[in-house]
Amino acid sequence: MENQPITLESAQKVLMILAVSDLLMAALIVLVCETGAVDLSVVDFSENPTVLFLTECIDQIVSIALIPLALYLFKFKKVHAELMAKKAEALQRWGIIRLQLLLLPLYVNIIVYYITMVPGYAYMAVILLIALVFVFPSKGRCEREISE
Repeated sequence: MENQPITLESAQKVLMILAVSDLLMAALIVLVCETGAVDLSVVDFSENPTVLFLTECIDQIVSIALIPLALYLFKFKKVHAELMAKKAEALQRWGIIRLQLLLLPLYVNIIVYYITMVPGYAYMAVILLIALVFVFPSKGRCEREISE
């Protein structure tokens, strides 16, 4: 099969499929854990609250650091220059990276929340979901990203 050039429409579809499928997977994890089909609360941190505190601090710092990185990723000179030069190909590559900067910590926060039942992880997951709204790969956003 011959490699065909990446068009704006195909890059946008790839990014949309990635975003929607990851959001559906996160919703499925929440649904499975909330219905009690799977019990992830296997760790009891009551004996060692220091580990829980450090884990929560590290998670929050990493999550909060990744949000602005994902939001401003396309403003960095190297990324912006590549978006202007290679258009759809660069949009697809950097768009996947940007989505994963938000979706991977989202997964971690959801799973760790159900392991520990500490609300801070759920709050961080909600914050990551809100941040995802600002990078969601709509057709208009994709067009703007490669034309500015």
